[in-house]
Amino acid sequence: MPGPVVQIRALTCPSCGAVVQMRGFAHTLSVTCEHCRTVLDTSKGDASILAKVQAQYTVQPLIPLGSRGKFDGVTFEAIGFEQRYSISDGVTYYWQEYVLFHPYKGFRYLSELNGHWSFIRPTEVLPGGMFQKTYEGHVYRPFQKAVARTGFVIGEFPWRVSIGEAVTMTDYVSPPYVLSSESNAFETTWSVGRYMSSAEIWQAFSLKGDSPKASGVCANQPNPNDGKPVAAFKMFGVFFALALAMLTFFAMSHKSEPIYTGAFKFDPTSQSDQTAVSPPFEITGSHTTALHVESRAAVNQNWVYLQMALVNEATNESFDFGETLSYYSGVDQGESWSEGSSKQGTTLHKVSPGRYYLRVDPERERESGESSVAAARTIEYRVAVFQGATNYGLFFIVILLLLPPPIIAWLRYRFFENRRWSESDMSGGG
Repeated sequence: MPGPVVQIRALTCPSCGAVVQMRGFAHTLSVTCEHCRTVLDTSKGDASILAKVQAQYTVQPLIPLGSRGKFDGVTFEAIGFEQRYSISDGVTYYWQEYVLFHPYKGFRYLSELNGHWSFIRPTEVLPGGMFQKTYEGHVYRPFQKAVARTGFVIGEFPWRVSIGEAVTMTDYVSPPYVLSSESNAFETTWSVGRYMSSAEIWQAFSLKGDSPKASGVCANQPNPNDGKPVAAFKMFGVFFALALAMLTFFAMSHKSEPIYTGAFKFDPTSQSDQTAVSPPFEITGSHTTALHVESRAAVNQNWVYLQMALVNEATNESFDFGETLSYYSGVDQGESWSEGSSKQGTTLHKVSPGRYYLRVDPERERESGESSVAAARTIEYRVAVFQGATNYGLFFIVILLLLPPPIIAWLRYRFFENRRWSESDMSGGG
């Protein structure tokens, strides 16, 4: 449905005599003659010259003036265009702004920078807050402060536009929104903008051709990865809980019986070989399995190291491992303490079926300051071998496989935010 018909008012340019048309009714306070580019003051009804001739360069708007576009169900007409700029560290940055008008809704604005657009409207109340700002339920973080100047204008404006006019502009962001203030010596005005893509602008105005591609990251551009890290970590939590439940179920339901147990004594003072060798025992099954070797020792205020090897009787393939068993306790300044354990266990993975024997070499050396009586105590120890042990290592492998997706999602989110806030000259980004 077409927008309302706007009655066009005409004035004569006092500089070149051309007819200047105005679509903004009495709201238009300045207009540019499209023939000689003279800026005219229309605030008093008749046209008087504000600026004789603008700079020798011209800027072609991407949206032709007179074009109509629909935003939030309302059709606005583009009646004014200006190029603005700011200088930072000797570099000049340019952006474009359009004045949109509707006879009953008033003025709206479009801002374009490097292919990024914002649809802007004046705020209805003053934003709250000091360092951060709040408006309509959104919290805005300070992003940038700069002196903005007007470089080139054409069309109509609801203020007395002036070439070279300077205002102090401060932007606060809460993507996809940007809250901006513009201040001069007389007043401060506030506006709020919503991010739009070039494709959305082209569709709103029914412009021909392909919309220009955006470059870089805009201050209020939505993060394309927003919400993905949370979703990924939630999914990780679901699978983590599922894997933990399965591990707990198998650990509790699987009662492995020992396929070998042996009890031995170790005399640290003996000069003879005290290596203990078990009788052969069978590891059954048609594929590899996990074995759990558990050792216990009477090491109250004592210790022993057990060097062990599980040896395949037919192939002499050996699984070598060792365990230190120790337990000490006492009282220090009225506080009880203890350290170590008299029980240890080692899980061997991918053990092939067959006949095996277990070799145990106990070791112990006298420690500095230890009495000869304490060092000579005989240590009794037991060793048990269980087939079909719960494979806790597989659980951790599953967790490691589940971790990359949420971590990658978080890194992508942070990379985009880092690019955004690298353009900020304020500390609102943290």
